[in-house]
Amino acid sequence: MSRALKSIFLALSMVIAIVGPVLAADNPVLTQAVQDYNGRKYRDAISKLDGLSRAGQASDKAHYYMALSYQGINQMATAKNEYMWVYSKSRDNTLRYNAWQALQSMEKWSQHRSYEGQGNEFNRVSPTNNSGDQFRQQKAAAQQKQDAEDAAASSTVRRSGGGG
Repeated sequence: MSRALKSIFLALSMVIAIVGPVLAADNPVLTQAVQDYNGRKYRDAISKLDGLSRAGQASDKAHYYMALSYQGINQMATAKNEYMWVYSKSRDNTLRYNAWQALQSMEKWSQHRSYEGQGNEFNRVSPTNNSGDQFRQQKAAAQQKQDAEDAAASSTVRRSGGGG
């Protein structure tokens, strides 16, 4: 290897050694957004993280904290989209696993929720509106439908000679 090439290689190695840790360090805006999230200032965190995203500087960690923050303000559809981004695009296995766990938890939760709505527009069951009666009527109708389907399925099994 020539002397000039060795000098260039050495110089590049020094630059990488000096600049590498600086490039790997978190963006100060991201650091502040994480602090906002930890302080339950979810909207402030989202504002900062959204700014990073619009500037094209959002890392997988930024998307993960954006998902957590959206979940903190009950914006579940948006949180799910952010978790999906992390799960599908991150190279950090810990973040991918955490996003996957959050998606699984959200899926389980969504199957057992007691309200109808999208985003923050909830039609909760409360004594001040007739939603309680409407909810009970819908639940009873769904149970009757399920009972009818079960009865039809069991009579089909008996006619075909199956079932045990």
